[in-house]
Amino acid sequence: MAVFEAGLAEGPLVPLWRSFLADAGFIACLCLGLRILARCRFQAGISSFPVLIFRTQLISLLGLLVICAYFNLKSQLNAWAFMASLEILSSFAAAALFLLHMGVVWWALSPWELNPPGVRARLSFVAPLVFPWFMAAMIRDVFNLFWAGSRRFWESEAGWIVFLFIFFLLMLIVLPPVMKLWWRCPPLSGPALLPLRQILAASGVKINKICLWPVLNSRALTAAVLGFIPGLRYLLITPALLKHLSPSQLAAVAAHEAGHLHYRHMLIYALLLAGYLLLAYALSEPINALINLGLYGLAATRLGAGFLLTYGSWEILWRILLSLPMLALLLFYLRFVLGFFMRQTERQADFFALDLMRGPESMIGALERIAGLSGAGSRSAPSWHHFSIAQRVEAMRQAVPGRAAAGQGRFLGRCLALLAAVILSVTLLGYVLAGMDLSGGLRQQALQRLEITGKEMGLLPVNLPVNAD
Repeated sequence: MAVFEAGLAEGPLVPLWRSFLADAGFIACLCLGLRILARCRFQAGISSFPVLIFRTQLISLLGLLVICAYFNLKSQLNAWAFMASLEILSSFAAAALFLLHMGVVWWALSPWELNPPGVRARLSFVAPLVFPWFMAAMIRDVFNLFWAGSRRFWESEAGWIVFLFIFFLLMLIVLPPVMKLWWRCPPLSGPALLPLRQILAASGVKINKICLWPVLNSRALTAAVLGFIPGLRYLLITPALLKHLSPSQLAAVAAHEAGHLHYRHMLIYALLLAGYLLLAYALSEPINALINLGLYGLAATRLGAGFLLTYGSWEILWRILLSLPMLALLLFYLRFVLGFFMRQTERQADFFALDLMRGPESMIGALERIAGLSGAGSRSAPSWHHFSIAQRVEAMRQAVPGRAAAGQGRFLGRCLALLAAVILSVTLLGYVLAGMDLSGGLRQQALQRLEITGKEMGLLPVNLPVNAD
């Protein structure tokens, strides 16, 4: 969403076919570069492969951002009446571009991966990431269809609060069964079902169904809980785990997932997402003001004014500069803030499994088995949302049964309180700055400064914005 919203100005700058041609050229260059590296036998081990794929995906998304901003892609799509009438249509177009870039990256990096699952399997696995975006677009489209003034309402602060409430409510009720249906998760049956049900009953958490999770060609070694509400809550187990783990190890994995539900980690993740939305809203005005201040300094120089007075340069630079900080904020929040709390909740779930299984042996055995099946180096491989297997095993060996989970909970609570204080402070500061409207005044001064410098240089102001909003 942050990438596609880069195109905000009215009116396309160039024909639409040039946008897609530029995107195709960028993708081709990226693939060619990665394939050349592969032919040069560039080595990427298990521990460095996640870093390689993350950096390549980041480069791909940055390229997509520049293309969306430079060619004003969203405005070009909305120039078609049927696209402008329904927001979900432009959402489908944006999701297609996002998945296309991700698919190309996975295909280009396949020479480095041992037994890659394939692009189609990966796309099927990550596609639910865009489902919340579709839900947001559908909410606005439904209201726009039955309420003529809804567009103006959504742009207000009250409309934003109402939208978030409806969005999160649908996330709780609709998203889990839709994701289960998308991944084609059948109910689990057979002898493995009974010990899983027994450990869930002992944990005290309620699960609607235990299902097979046949993602990534059924080769993934993982499990997950899906859903907030007990009646719409599922435990997902991949076929590879059922095949390779012993019954006690499978029970330990189920106990770990039950720990997430027992400590309401799903609620914590939802609150963290809401915290990001608050931060993005609060920081939009300060970021806007800093960009206008930078443009003012650029417009005061002859070189900068010469660049800004070329065709479209002002609006192009404005869109790119406005999008980059928000994308950087999103990446920072996901990698360092959400990643930190996910690692801490995973550790608390490990300690819960330790207590429920009356010892760490089964959970440690499951982790060591997964590390052995994943290949050399995977035991110490880092992850942004999990501690490494080696770190998890060491933590459970040093944990004090009956006390470790509670201690981890207290630490997690203090960290959440600190984050909440920071987010509320930044939100209050952003609200105050928004009331001062610094960005509007700075933008107006930047435009005036550009006009003065342009006249001093003998240049005509081409394609300058008419107003400061």
